[in-house]
Amino acid sequence: MRCILSKRNVKNLQPIIVTAKSRPIQVKNDTTIYKVKAFSDGTEQKLADILEKLPGIEVNKKSGEIKFKGKPIETILLEGDNLFGANYTLGSKNINANIVTEVQAIENYSENYVLKGLEKEENVALNIKVAKTKLKISGNSEIGLGMQGNKADLASDINSNILGLGKIQKFFSTASYNNIGHNKAPVDYYGNNFSIEEVKDRKYAAQKFIYEPSSPVEYDKNYSNMNSQFFVNYNSLFKIAPKITLKGNIYYVNDKISNQQNFDNQYFVSNNTIKTNDRTTGQKKPQSLKGDVNFRYSISSKALVEVSFSNTREEIKSYRASNSNFIPLYQTNLNSNERFNKLLATFTQRINKTQALQIELRTTQNWIDQIYTVYPSVLKRTLFTKDKQISNFERNYTHLTATLFGSIKKTKYNIYFKASYDKNKYESNISNNENNVNVTSSVNNIKYLKPSFSQGAKINFDFGKLKLTTLYNLAFLQQQWVNKSNGKELSKNNLFFEPTIRLKYLLTNISSLSLNYSYSCTNTTDQYLFPEIIIQNFRNATNNKIDLSLRNTNTITLNYFRSDLYNQFDNGISATFQTNGRDYLPIYNITDTLLYTTFSMENVDNKILDIYLYINKYIPKIKSSLKFSLNNTTNYYNNFLSPGLVRRNTSNTTTAVIFFKTIFKGKFNFETENSFTVNNSKSTFENVISLSSYINNAKYIFMPNKKIKMFIVSDYYLPDINSNKGTLFLNFNLSF
Repeated sequence: MRCILSKRNVKNLQPIIVTAKSRPIQVKNDTTIYKVKAFSDGTEQKLADILEKLPGIEVNKKSGEIKFKGKPIETILLEGDNLFGANYTLGSKNINANIVTEVQAIENYSENYVLKGLEKEENVALNIKVAKTKLKISGNSEIGLGMQGNKADLASDINSNILGLGKIQKFFSTASYNNIGHNKAPVDYYGNNFSIEEVKDRKYAAQKFIYEPSSPVEYDKNYSNMNSQFFVNYNSLFKIAPKITLKGNIYYVNDKISNQQNFDNQYFVSNNTIKTNDRTTGQKKPQSLKGDVNFRYSISSKALVEVSFSNTREEIKSYRASNSNFIPLYQTNLNSNERFNKLLATFTQRINKTQALQIELRTTQNWIDQIYTVYPSVLKRTLFTKDKQISNFERNYTHLTATLFGSIKKTKYNIYFKASYDKNKYESNISNNENNVNVTSSVNNIKYLKPSFSQGAKINFDFGKLKLTTLYNLAFLQQQWVNKSNGKELSKNNLFFEPTIRLKYLLTNISSLSLNYSYSCTNTTDQYLFPEIIIQNFRNATNNKIDLSLRNTNTITLNYFRSDLYNQFDNGISATFQTNGRDYLPIYNITDTLLYTTFSMENVDNKILDIYLYINKYIPKIKSSLKFSLNNTTNYYNNFLSPGLVRRNTSNTTTAVIFFKTIFKGKFNFETENSFTVNNSKSTFENVISLSSYINNAKYIFMPNKKIKMFIVSDYYLPDINSNKGTLFLNFNLSF
């Protein structure tokens, strides 16, 4: 074979340049990157407004909880640093939308570098990238003024933010005041919903037994309350040395919330119907101060120490006046004071390439003091002019956990030993007053101890497309309940086993099918500890038949999930079925003026079936985004009409939400969200009761140029479709 080379004239070719628009969503390994500009219409004010428009991300407008691909996120990072911790709503509610350029969803996230390669927790964090500026410090202020009410009082909405991004220190600070019903704080004093951090701390915290007046808030719109809220917050992360980081947070909330509410209730008892109607005016003055400090010391690449301390002080003063049937006027005053301290210390040591040891110490102290006064007397209305109830609850909790993390090829495991000590004290007394003479009618003086020891393990098996996770917890619980008022004592020792199995099968690289089963046991919770009556509000009084038996729960969940972010389409369906074999049942004693409830532990057959379906799709042909969700919950439960007569009940709630939004590049855009809810309930001896409601939220956007933004927001509420009596709210916004 012979090759002959010959000379040829070579001409210079003109370069060819191929240009394409960058995709709004990019996936790199475990990180999903959203280009915010592609999903923004310019009307977003805070970070949460942006997040709720991103495919695959859900924002609970009531609690502030954020989920990515159905998984709750751990925290919000700011340029890679964990500035907010579990209390990430401080960032989502207050970071200005106009500085955010990218949102990165990081899967398999872990802040503990020592455990890298050994954990299999599937945690998710959101990393917020902000616009690059020459200045290390930036900020903005907004002032909104107007008139409201019949007297044309001044309406105010003022806030100011400062953001600092330095190599050594990062900080975010916000201060705001408003009297138009907005809640800028991470705590909810309007509807008494728990924040993300409060939900996590409830396992270790005491409980308020006397209800503070509240008014449910639909979504993030608060049309049912007048307020006067001052909120200030400061978050800072300071790198003292290359291996030492100090992080701190402090916030203060002072609010005055007022509302008017009308309640019409009908109680169906056998063949009788009891009706009550209340017209109430309420006022609540909450004041809260909270501070957190976190110390992190990277001893070496194989050892890490973290210490966190949190302190909360809260005071709430509440007043309520009510015109009720049979009672010309009820007046109540409630003063609640709470102190909560939390210390968490963690040491992690890498033993070798495949093992690490972690030791964790957690201790909390919680005190809740409540003084409640009712005029006239609730318990003995014809005899006394008022009831005064004093309630004191103290809880001290400590636990020590040692966990061994390890891996054998693709199998990851952790084995733990835990010891905990839980000490509770509850005191309450009710004094009735007539002519300055006090008569004590109900006294609780309870001590409840429950030390426990447990050993458990979690093993993650990886068989390619099939993932298997097995968990178990073997625990010994010792309970001791003492009534100091009469010397009565109860004690019970329990040894129980709690298994969990999780199966996950990867159908494709973007879809999966999973099946989870768990069995759990829980001991008596705080609200069932007291035997004597306590007053919870002017309509309700309650007590308990003390029983230290465990409650058992079986839960099974089937879930299908598909996330095609390349085509901006994700959907899923899940079904959860839960059964309780033993639980507390209420025994009702209903009168025209008061509802007495006694809780008693009984063998039951309570069941809950929850089905959730969602579809999110961006439609490029019409440059629009569509979201649809359907949630159906059926609850089968029991209660007592009278001692010995069990009534079986069924309640069903179905909620459908349709969201549609245009993302045109022109001057006009539009978005709407429609929510339909149907509630049905029936009992063994009663007819079916049905209630349907409808909510429509719409936004009409007009942007003639880059400097001017105008939009109209309409909110329509129809609490009962059959009544056809709805309420429409209109808001107009103009910014230059």
